[in-house]
Parts: sequence; structure tokens; C-alpha cells
Amino acid sequence: RLAALMAAGIRPRDASIQNALAGTLAREKKSREALVHAGLAAELQPTNAEYMATLGYLWAENGRPQEAFEAFKRALQIDPNNARALEGAKT
Repeated sequence: RLAALMAAGIRPRDASIQNALAGTLAREKKSREALVHAGLAAELQPTNAEYMATLGYLWAENGRPQEAFEAFKRALQIDPNNARALEGAKT
């Protein structure tokens, strides 16, 4: 986690680092913090279906089903075969 935090601080506009940090925080059950970084990753690369799917899962974990649905929907618009978004959209 420390490496991800340091990388995010050094390269705050790197979407892949922000998304990786979101995943790390989510695994540590820090979904609110993770949501911030997932949102930034999706904002930095709005055409990345994986980042949108991550955002969808974190919205859902934070009790925001409408936002989750919109993120999954956007991910599927980008990549209709995205497995994570397809799974998330079912819930």
C-alpha cells in the first residue's frame, strides 16, 4: 500500500496508479477512500472500461446504486464485453 500511496503522490494524474490505489484500498476495506481514487482514474481516462467498472463496484459498496448503475452502463458503452461491468450490472 505504501508504494501505491507514494506513486499516487508522485504522479497524481496517472490514471493507472490511481486505479491501482483504489484497488488496494478496496481490498483493505477502505471503500470511501478507494472511491476517491477510482473516481479520479475514471475522470482522467473516461474511455477506460475497467476504470469505470471499478468505479461502479465502489459506488455500490458505498450504498449508491444509481451511481453504480451509471458507471457500469458507461463501462459497457465503452466495451460491451467487459466482464466486470457485465457482472456488476446484474446486481
